[in-house]
This record gives sequence, C-alpha cells and structure tokens, in this order.
Amino acid sequence: MRTLDAAYLSTHPEGDTKAEFTLSAEVPGSVDVKPNPDGTRPSISVKVSSETYMAALLILTQMHDDPSELYANWITSVLSPEQLEQLENTPEGEGAPQAIKDAVNAVHDDFLTIGLTATAIFADATGKEVTQEAHIDITAPSVASGLSAFDYLTSPRLLTNAAISFSPETEDDEDWGDSNEVLVR
Repeated sequence: MRTLDAAYLSTHPEGDTKAEFTLSAEVPGSVDVKPNPDGTRPSISVKVSSETYMAALLILTQMHDDPSELYANWITSVLSPEQLEQLENTPEGEGAPQAIKDAVNAVHDDFLTIGLTATAIFADATGKEVTQEAHIDITAPSVASGLSAFDYLTSPRLLTNAAISFSPETEDDEDWGDSNEVLVR
C-alpha cells in the first residue's frame, strides 16, 4: 500500500541530499520535431531540485496557480529587443502582434531551457514560518509547448501522484489486503 504522508514529505530526503525529480510529457504531435536517435518521440521536461519533496511540490503548485511570472520571463527571453518594444507598446486588450506569436511558437531543434529559482514561505510542523526555494529547469522545443506542458505536469492530479511516489510504502494489512489504495497521513 502507498501512503501520502505530509510529515515524511516535509522532512525528506534527509541530510544533505536534495529532493530532485523530473516530470515529463511527450512533445505533442502537433509540434514538428525530429525523433530521438532510438526513434521515440522527444519529451518536454520539468526538472526540480529543492530541500524537501514538500517544498518542491508546494512551489510547483503555487507556480501552477499563478504562472504569470514564468510566462513573462520565458516569453521575453526569446524576443528580440525590437519585439520587446513592440510588445510593450501594444495597447491593452489587443492581442499580441503576429511576430510575437511566431517567436513564442517557433520550434527549435536544440530545445530551449529556462531555469529559474522560485521561493515560498511555509509553516513547518511547529508553525514557524520557513523560507524555502526550488530550482526549476523547463526544457521544450518551443515556449508555447513548454508552457502548455508545465501547466499539465503541475496539475493537482499529477503532483498528487508524484507526492505518492515519493512517500514510503507500508505493509498491506488485513483490512486493505493487496489493494492499490493510498493511505493519507
């Protein structure tokens, strides 16, 4: 039986070991990319590193709920100075100019990577406020596909599945048998 153990997630991994994991999804079929050398479809990845699993998962949840800073940073990173000026001068309520849309949707043979560090304040087990951070690298063939994949990979359902996978397994007992249930602690 698997557990979803908040106390475990907020204290592990122990020692100097960081909580590091990668969430990934295949590049959508609508994006024209070369296959991997083994013929498989490439993946978009979100690599995360933090002090604990809980900090990483909570920061990803916050970023999923309010992705505006991520969107702004990554979109502006692929725009030329002229395109940035054009975007800044676009009247509010109007859509982005076509050149901006083209830059965001442009597919790159060498996938793009944006790295960022996100910080959040959490209450620990004693109620004391603790600041923690997570370093996140998103790698994708285009900004648009990367942002879409980030939204999918950080959805509550997928982050809950990740949290369960990081939590310890417990022995099945007579009440549960060998069912595939999750014990929430």
